Amino acid sequence: DALLSNLFSSSTLAKVAALNGATTAWSVANVLKEAAYVAMCALLVWLSAPVIRNILSPNQVMNTSFGSWRFVNTYGAFGSITRVREEVIIQGTHAESAQWWNKDEWKEYLFKVKPGELNRCPPWISPYHYRLDWLMWFLPFSD
Repeated sequence: DALLSNLFSSSTLAKVAALNGATTAWSVANVLKEAAYVAMCALLVWLSAPVIRNILSPNQVMNTSFGSWRFVNTYGAFGSITRVREEVIIQGTHAESAQWWNKDEWKEYLFKVKPGELNRCPPWISPYHYRLDWLMWFLPFSD
């Protein structure tokens, strides 16, 4: 608060203090509350040490809880990434009797957010979730 008080004039700070009733005095209850906050933060940092070691290691373990209390854990949607990316390409044609070997008649259906052309910028999709595009990305991994 002392650092932020430098940003405001003394009259503004006096008005805020008047709205709050007065400045808060350090009582035993406030000291105990602050000590409990510091202790909880220290416990969380101490319990997070194995998680940080796991994240920085080359052999990460994903979706695992560390410790019996299960306060901290790792979550990984991408536990392993392949070096080769296989893509499912959906094509369609308007021809009455199209043959699959004739490339001139077939047109690729492009998805808005599914990876495809390498020269295309990644799209801005927030706050939407393009579920079909997302599922098409996982389709080559299935059996």
